[in-house]
Amino acid sequence: MIFHCFRIQILTSFVEEEKKVLCSMVSKLYISAEAESEKLKELYEHVSEAVSGKLAADALSKAVLNKMEQSLAKIVGATEEE
Repeated sequence: MIFHCFRIQILTSFVEEEKKVLCSMVSKLYISAEAESEKLKELYEHVSEAVSGKLAADALSKAVLNKMEQSLAKIVGATEEE
């Protein structure tokens, strides 16, 4: 999954300034509610792990990841209700 690769790269090879840029790019992603529910759950787990693992150090990156986690939680919750 794209986010998983993205997360591993952030953890291993990027300096702080590069992390900021990459996290800001995450906010530009469009995640469709029509995607496979298993893929959405997997993405949600990775984003939650990034948030709880303190992946982002600056406030803007944290806010982006938190917003993405909340959006995914709504989408995953809606797909589970169906």
